[in-house]
Amino acid sequence: MAGRRALAPSVFTFALVAASALMLVVLERRWLSRETKEGAPSPVERPGEQGGPEGDVGPEADALAEVAWRARNASIAAGCARNALPRSLSSLPPGARSLLLRHVLVNDEYRFLYCYVPKVACSNWKRVIKVLSGAMDSLNQAGKMDHKRDLLFLSDFTAEEIDYRLKHYYKFMFVRDPLERLLSAYRNKLGETVEYQRRIGSQILRKYRPNWQGGPADDVTFTEFANFIVDTLETSDPWRVDEHWAPATSLCQPCIMGYDRVGSYNSLHADARAVLAMVGAPRGFAFPQRQSWYRPVTPQLHAYFLSTLPQGMLGELTDRYKLDYLLFGFEMTDGLALATAARETEEDVEERWN
Repeated sequence: MAGRRALAPSVFTFALVAASALMLVVLERRWLSRETKEGAPSPVERPGEQGGPEGDVGPEADALAEVAWRARNASIAAGCARNALPRSLSSLPPGARSLLLRHVLVNDEYRFLYCYVPKVACSNWKRVIKVLSGAMDSLNQAGKMDHKRDLLFLSDFTAEEIDYRLKHYYKFMFVRDPLERLLSAYRNKLGETVEYQRRIGSQILRKYRPNWQGGPADDVTFTEFANFIVDTLETSDPWRVDEHWAPATSLCQPCIMGYDRVGSYNSLHADARAVLAMVGAPRGFAFPQRQSWYRPVTPQLHAYFLSTLPQGMLGELTDRYKLDYLLFGFEMTDGLALATAARETEEDVEERWN
């Protein structure tokens, strides 16, 4: 009997994690089917960069987001308990604590804390914060976002001030499927950003491309980038990993922060409406649509890039983000299914032409 009593909590916790994850998967698929039915872009065409799906409007969208948020919160609570993860700032190594405090933005006017995760609409959330604090006149102001100017971070405050805000402010963050986020970072940083090509791209090519002779590092393949990610996340301290591909759990420590809402990129606007209502944003204040110059990551493109990876590498990649998958309820098999479908499509095309 004693053995059974000892085992019961862990079995219950595992069941709760599994049930929460299943609920989130069902809801994600409901979102996709709803968008297609209502004439919004199909899953292959829907936007996927900075603004997220933009068809999430109306009472049904808000209700679905609410149910998904509650399931996600249950998944986080159960995952934190089952994995004995850090539960206080003082239990973190100095580097991990500093990383967290540098990623939590503070708005004292509306009394909220927002932990930003790059490639999960964080630029638009920073626009929102700047407008609410009076540092920007309009959400539609043209130009790229200055990610530091006119923003306050928890790292700017004393220990006592941090403790007060953690106890009394509304706290939220947003998450995205880890591999979808990783692909967005690859396309943006290695495909478009010269500074990253010089600094990270050249490092990747020196290590993973035999006989590379130097020169512009603007042609890093997704496989070379994936190799770099697998090795980096295996060997580096979390606080030394670039924020654009560091796991969201490392950046925002959900088990410590106890976020009031963890929104999803797939229901970005519905979750944003809920957050803005909770913090008391002015009536009519709406989260902005994605910037027109962002290039969306469609599920079709996502599947194509995953299908280019060597056998076994997809599993290694998902393993490096396993806490993100576990806590936030993303399904680790989704990437494998997409890649398999893309490979089968390529084989069908080859058969047709041969």
